[in-house]
Amino acid sequence: MTDKRMTVVTVLLVAALGAALYRWSEADTVAPAAISTLAKYVLYEGTDPARVSFRFAIGVAVSGMEDGDEVEVQFENPADSARTLAGSVMQKPGVPPGQLMFVSPELAGLQCRVYDVSVTLYRARGHEPVATRREKIRSTLDAAAVAAGGSEAMQRAQKGEAVCGG
Repeated sequence: MTDKRMTVVTVLLVAALGAALYRWSEADTVAPAAISTLAKYVLYEGTDPARVSFRFAIGVAVSGMEDGDEVEVQFENPADSARTLAGSVMQKPGVPPGQLMFVSPELAGLQCRVYDVSVTLYRARGHEPVATRREKIRSTLDAAAVAAGGSEAMQRAQKGEAVCGG
């Protein structure tokens, strides 16, 4: 092989190796998807103890999201633990991208205990799960105790005190 041909072959090999290394390092530096919890709690609405409605809420930060990805939240159902409740996103103005707040449908049979919640990020292509976060939400409110306790129970709930059955 002549020196000129050897130089051309060497340049081509170096260029191919450089392109392969660039693609490898680019793929390696893409941040993996991750979900972190910002807040979790039980919401209640209403002032009449007999008609108060309860919901779970969880705020999460999702990194590594791509266009078209979906985040799904499943809350444990206080009325039937075999059937989970899907959360809906509650986006507020001014919230940074990737930070989401999910709320459950109205809850029946809420008791003072710990409930499970699962947050999963799905890729748009193939709808495969790429990140899951499991959390627990502690309820310090019992729907029946709030209803039975009247205005005193509502005042305790507003102060952040537990209102549990006895």
